Amino acid sequence: MMNFKFYLSILALVVLMAGCSEKSAEQPVIQEQTKLEASPVENSIQDPTNDNETGSSIDEVVVETSETNETKEDATVASTPEVSQIDTSVFVYAQDIKVTDALDITKHIDVVVYMSEDVGKGLAVQHVITQLYDFLQQTKVKEAETVTVGIMSGDFRVAQITVDMSKFEAGEHFIHSVMDASKIDKMDDDIREYGESLELW
Repeated sequence: MMNFKFYLSILALVVLMAGCSEKSAEQPVIQEQTKLEASPVENSIQDPTNDNETGSSIDEVVVETSETNETKEDATVASTPEVSQIDTSVFVYAQDIKVTDALDITKHIDVVVYMSEDVGKGLAVQHVITQLYDFLQQTKVKEAETVTVGIMSGDFRVAQITVDMSKFEAGEHFIHSVMDASKIDKMDDDIREYGESLELW
């Protein structure tokens, strides 16, 4: 009977020791995780006045990041094509306007003005040429040697003129000022007749 109690107490002791060893084995892991998670906060809180290595490396990272952002912005600006300074708002009746600025290469500007088919072709051309008078007086446009203007009615190019900028002079009559410096590259017969009847071109 005594031996049974002795063995039972030894068995309980072994179980108790095994349980303690498992707890002690788990506890350092938990403590290490806690230390790892808390260490950045502890390092920054320990001594805010002390310029330790951690603090200086954080400052360096911030500086490098800001330099990287500036470099990206510079690269974006460099890769972005220069926005044209040519104002097309003078073509108030146009549905759409496309400008090809080839000043650097050929000293030429190409403009395509899209007019509504609801407007008569002759009147559409008259509007565009009248508004071209102001368009040609822009500082940027004056850098061109020639300006070609195509006038579209729907999907069809109904007229096109090329202005020799060396001959253009802003006079009292808008259309005559433009047409005196221009050659007609293309013009539908009904538009030509419309202009001739009104003595516009």
